[in-house]
Amino acid sequence: MKNLLLGIIAINLTFISANLALRSVEPVQAEDQLSTYEVEDIIEDCDVRGYVEDGYLYSSSIRC
Repeated sequence: MKNLLLGIIAINLTFISANLALRSVEPVQAEDQLSTYEVEDIIEDCDVRGYVEDGYLYSSSIRC
């Protein structure tokens, strides 16, 4: 009976600790929103290799 109570207490403490740890993490937000032009300017010097099928890029690599 003693071991059962200690087990239940240990499990509850684990859940409480996990809950507190998850609540202490702040959500992350992007600092800047880039325009389409800015994104294109960044990637214009990149070389994209692969093939497009049904709107998806397969076997691709990007080198900048």
